[in-house]
Amino acid sequence: MIFWGHKRICSHNVEGEKNIIEQTFLPGYNPFTREIIVAADSISPLPLRAKLVQIACDEVSPAFTQGNLNIYKLESLEDELRQEDNCHNVARDKKSFLNHTLLGGDVLPHLRFRLGNILYMPAVVRDRGIVVSPDHVWEPAFLQSGAYLFAHPEPVSDLKID
Repeated sequence: MIFWGHKRICSHNVEGEKNIIEQTFLPGYNPFTREIIVAADSISPLPLRAKLVQIACDEVSPAFTQGNLNIYKLESLEDELRQEDNCHNVARDKKSFLNHTLLGGDVLPHLRFRLGNILYMPAVVRDRGIVVSPDHVWEPAFLQSGAYLFAHPEPVSDLKID
């Protein structure tokens, strides 16, 4: 991982990781537009993100769907994601994933990732949750307490998400 510009809010969750390179530049400066070479040996994803990527790669059926949004239940990672949510509280005011909004839980945007043209973001529901969308007013997704992985194809234009 290489960070530049404003320090990322999630950089404090990499304690114990020996393969993180953090370089802070002036806001707006992109080191990759200059002749800068950064060499690193055996860079690997953060352990929790690596587990999420593996689950996304596995062929599993979604627990819920809402238009192009697929929602996968993450029973095996529930404790880790709840702890992550409790430690960082990074998304208390923003609970949206593209044009879908989670009510009754928190999304974890610092753990989002992309595989091909599919965007992924984990979420934690405390008691009960509901996912709503202006494109799917009559199709809310009701979620029980637990951890979930949201998956949605990347929008091809700003005008049409679903």
